[in-house]
Amino acid sequence: MAIHRTKVKNAFTLLELLVVVGCIGLLTALALPLLGRARSNSAEAACMNNLGNLDRAFLTYSDQNQGLVPQEGNIGKLISDPVNAAAWYNVAVQPEYPAMTNLYNSGNYPLPGNGSVYSCPLATMPISPSKSYAFFMYGENDFICVNASDIALGAPQTRINLVTRPSQTIYIGEVLATPSSPSLSGVTANYAAIRHNGFGMFAMTDGSVQMFTTNEFNHNYSGPASEWFANGVSGAFTNRACYWWPTPNTP
Repeated sequence: MAIHRTKVKNAFTLLELLVVVGCIGLLTALALPLLGRARSNSAEAACMNNLGNLDRAFLTYSDQNQGLVPQEGNIGKLISDPVNAAAWYNVAVQPEYPAMTNLYNSGNYPLPGNGSVYSCPLATMPISPSKSYAFFMYGENDFICVNASDIALGAPQTRINLVTRPSQTIYIGEVLATPSSPSLSGVTANYAAIRHNGFGMFAMTDGSVQMFTTNEFNHNYSGPASEWFANGVSGAFTNRACYWWPTPNTP
């Protein structure tokens, strides 16, 4: 009596392998954008949290100092220079957060994504930070803080309670660092960074954190009047998404 043996199939055919590889490729193509978006959302949340924390520190400083905004600091001097002893990154952030000078003196430089309140996860470093070059990822609005030279001539420092439109006035922004300055602790429209899918993120003087496109925050201006007034001199206000000068007559 003949015995018939059934041949057991124990390997994939070429066609089956191609199908499996194709399915894996399809799943990978679908998953990568989702993973990228998840990372982007995580970085965005971290940056928003940092700006919110800095914003609250600034507002607390104002509450404790007759409503005055903190000083930006002299960007042409080292963060440890005596002229910058009262700069926001050395005074306004304390006691909740360490002064930046102390971090640099101890070698704990704020770097992108290292968890510091000064650190934006999406920032890029133009050069390696050092005691001679402090890498700022966030900066105080240059125009909200009146320059020391103007104050010496009698101009008053900005008071937070006198800001014309608090929910639309920028207080702190992501700054595009440049190696030409040893301490770029301030931000203007020209130096504001775009790190969030075409948007820049800003903390406002009312305590909120908002995102704006370049067209919304980088409007043309030559002074507070040209930013605030429709005709550039006086009269009706121009309705903008955000403002750099806190009032129409800030020096």
